Amino acid sequence: MKANIITVVNKKGGVGKTATAQAIGTGIAHSGYKTLLIDLDAQRDLTSYFYGSKQEMDQIDHTSFELLTKDAEPAQTIKHTEFEKLDLIPASKALAFIDKELNAPVGNEERLREALEPICNDYDFIVIDTPRIMDLCTTNALVACDNVILTAEADEASIDAIEDTLQMILTIKKYRNNKLNVLGVLITRYKNTSIHKRNLEIIKDIANSCGISVFNTPIREGTALQEVRSMKASLYAYAPKSHICEDYTALVNEIENLISNVIR
Repeated sequence: MKANIITVVNKKGGVGKTATAQAIGTGIAHSGYKTLLIDLDAQRDLTSYFYGSKQEMDQIDHTSFELLTKDAEPAQTIKHTEFEKLDLIPASKALAFIDKELNAPVGNEERLREALEPICNDYDFIVIDTPRIMDLCTTNALVACDNVILTAEADEASIDAIEDTLQMILTIKKYRNNKLNVLGVLITRYKNTSIHKRNLEIIKDIANSCGISVFNTPIREGTALQEVRSMKASLYAYAPKSHICEDYTALVNEIENLISNVIR
């Protein structure tokens, strides 16, 4: 069966986007599904979960940059991780210049979708992490995917970013990918304060006005994700009793149920 492709996106940085992509990918793999993570961010934060140093990352021969420029076949870019059923296509710093590199007059937004076609049957899920800027990497991810998750914090800056990002997603859906389904808005780094509760209600109103829901479980603030990154470990093995692991486990279950309902 063809892989279900999920893109994690938001134009605002620092909202737990990469941590969420990593947690979803490892969580789905932990559930027994063959999963591929793709890092499309020149910052390489997702890639750093699996490599020991920047020097080690600099030595990676084929990355998502070569995948988009067609200088490497998909199989050449896939790296096996230490986690069972989880593979990775790492990022390159060169992705920062992808808009200049892909200067063909048409077809640039289709590069990732075309590149993934030969390997889609090899995976159950593909999870894509995107940059904080709306460049060709983000557009390619949204054109290639089936479902999108928008991450946000319950603060005023995120509220503005949600509106802009949702409009971009809906524009891509209208003109480039009519099968694109917004799974929902995911609240990260949530605190049980009156301000966060108020902002959460505002975010729900914005999402509902676009016909989109907010995930049932917000991801609470915590340190386990930073520890997992430094330890190069799985959240589900390293901190299985943490509240963040509890939240992401609930999220993965919700994602699996939502996608099953869409497929049916």
